[in-house]
Amino acid sequence: MPRAEKAYTIFVMTQTPQSHKARRWGAGTAAVTRSLIRLRRPVSGKELALHSNITQPRSVQILQILDRHGGIERTDEGIVGHTDRLFELYLAHTLPTVQSESYWYAPSAVMVQAQDISATMGGMTVGFSADIACDLLAPWRNPTLGILYSNTPIEIDPSTFVAATGISDATIVVRVVSDMTLFPRTSTPPEWSWTPEIRGIPIIDPIQQWHDLLTLGGEDRGEAAVILKSTITGSTPP
Repeated sequence: MPRAEKAYTIFVMTQTPQSHKARRWGAGTAAVTRSLIRLRRPVSGKELALHSNITQPRSVQILQILDRHGGIERTDEGIVGHTDRLFELYLAHTLPTVQSESYWYAPSAVMVQAQDISATMGGMTVGFSADIACDLLAPWRNPTLGILYSNTPIEIDPSTFVAATGISDATIVVRVVSDMTLFPRTSTPPEWSWTPEIRGIPIIDPIQQWHDLLTLGGEDRGEAAVILKSTITGSTPP
């Protein structure tokens, strides 16, 4: 689609996540950070623990970490997240633990590949991220890659896909992770979650999608990340 004539503030990734010097946070801290970004009201530590799938004592520890880093403010009404700072902290400190990763290529359009794969994943815990899911939420660039997260190993149809040597040659990347908070939970109230599926394609947490866009890199993905962030926060792109 044509690009709007606007100036955007773009994050540029000069290092892979593994080379970040900042201390890497665990799944619980990442989940709380995403919850605070998503919410638009003060919240209690008890609520955060319940809907971020952690214990209340752990919630207290995580809030202390975020407080030290300037990510939250404590008010009489509850805890309020500083959205832009939380995005910065999430990018600097979080990286899902990947148990295995495989690379696949097919010549068809990436969005068609995602729809075909999704049609075979009934009952499995899976979700797409960049570029595909981001384009479903906030169209900006023509998707050239789809990262598929799963909590268990999955089989890719060998009649449709061939193994690729790496991410630069792939159209689909399959990542097996143990962090279930990246996937939507049916019992979670709407304000704590996101649309779990669009056009038949399951998607992971949009905030991790934003992270993946920037990790993959490239000017187009940087621009797409700005648009996606504004969609997440309900704001207007700068």
